[in-house]
Amino acid sequence: MAFGFGVEVDYEGLARRANLLYNTAVPIVNNVLSAYDKFNNDMKESWKGYSYDELIKMWNQTIESMYKCMFFITYSGPNELYLKAAQYAKRDHQTLSVSFEADTPPKISELTLTNYAPKLRFFPNDVQNIIDEISGDLTDAHIGVYETYQGLVKDTKSDWESAGCDATCNALISTCGTVAEMLHSMNESFKGVAEWQKDMIEKNEQANMEVKAGRDISEHDATVPEALFNTWRNQFEPWSSWADSFNEYHS
Repeated sequence: MAFGFGVEVDYEGLARRANLLYNTAVPIVNNVLSAYDKFNNDMKESWKGYSYDELIKMWNQTIESMYKCMFFITYSGPNELYLKAAQYAKRDHQTLSVSFEADTPPKISELTLTNYAPKLRFFPNDVQNIIDEISGDLTDAHIGVYETYQGLVKDTKSDWESAGCDATCNALISTCGTVAEMLHSMNESFKGVAEWQKDMIEKNEQANMEVKAGRDISEHDATVPEALFNTWRNQFEPWSSWADSFNEYHS
């Protein structure tokens, strides 16, 4: 039976590209880890209490899905290309001279609650600065996946031309897009929830400065609105189950 396709592959180049993808993923993962570290440690210096603990609970819901994202870009994605390179080399009765040197990303530990309630500690300028720093880390991670990492995947055809390349790269590019979108959505949702909480605390304090007998400030409840909470929570659940199937199949 004849098949109507051709193959042209530099399997050594494809193996090098796998390592290049991993090396590109490392600073992206570091950005993500930095965001979690700043939220869990730096933020506690300026914000303690119930409202911050609510945010911590929300961040803890992202840990499993975020680890799967990091596992994909550091290991599953690059390893997929390396396995293809090794298969072509074997069929050509050759052994790759390039090894695949990749470490799986470190686990993200569950973030600890302040358990500061019924007390509150809040310094708005410091809190805003840390929000901006965390947002910057997530933005850099999003750009790293969407532009640099995904660009390297798209350029795989310079090492490998075949129908198999098209199918493999399309799957990787689609997943890259999902990871990038999740990072972007997490960033936007985090800023929305954190700044809403910050605004509510500041409004409460402003109301306390306004000496008006019987003033009702109940509208400044620090509980996160259900709509914001659902936006944050729902973006991770579909990705989590899909990432399980991809990472297990391509590992």
